Amino acid sequence: TIEKFTLGTSLMALTHQYKQEKKFSIKISGDIKNIDAYDISSQEIKLHNLHLAGLSGLKRLNIFFTRTAPEVIDLSQNRLIEDLDLIDLQNLKTVIIPTTNNINSIRLYGTELTTQSVDQVIDRVYRSVVQRPRSGWFGLALSWAQDSASDDMVGPPSNYSLNKLRKLRNSYGWELYPDFDNN
Repeated sequence: TIEKFTLGTSLMALTHQYKQEKKFSIKISGDIKNIDAYDISSQEIKLHNLHLAGLSGLKRLNIFFTRTAPEVIDLSQNRLIEDLDLIDLQNLKTVIIPTTNNINSIRLYGTELTTQSVDQVIDRVYRSVVQRPRSGWFGLALSWAQDSASDDMVGPPSNYSLNKLRKLRNSYGWELYPDFDNN
């Protein structure tokens, strides 16, 4: 099935109802460099692969509550990314963000990210903030529920990366969740 849409300047939700459950490839083509936000939120979706390199204008990526996520989400070509929410994604082990980025809000909740992946994300956000100072939000909670009493973090980050998070908080005004210490 090919569905054609003309994208405007306002928010536009594109949906499609499938007649049966099976493996489908979804391709978005055309003038996709103008797409600045991409959101997926469904407990029924099983994402096996997600290729976002062509979305060069992408500023916001939100993926919530998918039944299955790809093991890797590669945003290395999405240099304009500002807001990244990857919440409750089973199977997600690695997130690659660009070395040069505009991230000011990142929430990686309820994922299976490795320590190595979390450390790389923290390092790239930290280096970017040092080069272009800005405040922001960094969330690494094991649970997406903000009222959770757990201080456990996705990864968890190494001690070296925890120090970078402290510097983001103390020197640049970043909010951390969970705030693993109150220094």
